[in-house]
This record gives sequence, C-alpha cells and structure tokens, in this order.
Amino acid sequence: MTPKSSPLYLRQIEVGPMQNFVYLIGDRQKRECVIVDPAWEVGRVLAEAEGDGMKVTNALLTHYHYDNVNGVVDFLARVKGKVY
Repeated sequence: MTPKSSPLYLRQIEVGPMQNFVYLIGDRQKRECVIVDPAWEVGRVLAEAEGDGMKVTNALLTHYHYDNVNGVVDFLARVKGKVY
C-alpha cells in the first residue's frame, strides 16, 4: 500500500471466512511492525511480514469483537510481544 521508498510499512491483508482485514504497520528502516486486530490466519500474516523482511513485535486491538481478536492466543504463542 505504501511505496517502497516510504519509511512507513503498511500492509492490508484479508483473512478468514468473514473477510476481515488485518493490518501490518511499521518502520521499514527498523524492519519492525505491529499487527492490528490479529484474527483467523495469524501464521499466514506473520509469514507475509517475514517475506517483506519485517519482524512483527507487538499487536494492537482496535476493539473487542470475536472476528477481530480470535488470533490473539495464536499471536502470543508465536511472538514474544505485547498486546495493546
């Protein structure tokens, strides 16, 4: 979504049977990002970030609906980060 020349890393990824969007937002120079509303296919989203050369460090939750947070336990099992 953002040009490769931008320091901002931003990806929108559609996941799950309800066609939710998960976002990856981060810093291209640091090569770190957060996952926003980890749901459904956390492993695939983490793999996509890794494929872009990014490391997911934490998670952000925008609200508490099942279809936006059902991947939190999977996230915590895979990433040694915090959930905000």
